[in-house]
Amino acid sequence: MMAMRHLKKHLHFFFRATALIFLWRGAWHLMDMWLFPNDAFSSNLASLVIGAGLLLMADTIFMTKTSQETREERRHEREYAPQE
Repeated sequence: MMAMRHLKKHLHFFFRATALIFLWRGAWHLMDMWLFPNDAFSSNLASLVIGAGLLLMADTIFMTKTSQETREERRHEREYAPQE
């Protein structure tokens, strides 16, 4: 039973990793075709700018959410901490 669960976990990882590789491969090929197809420099530069912008946006969103959750957790811990 334990070996089957272990095998299932590894197969799940293998299929997810393979799917992710195919996703990225398709995304790269579409960007090569659609994003300045005749100018490799502009295509690469635009990809860098778009990628950096998306990363900054994601970091801002998730850092804000994480800091709010952390403040709420601290407040909750202070309110419900055992009194000495």
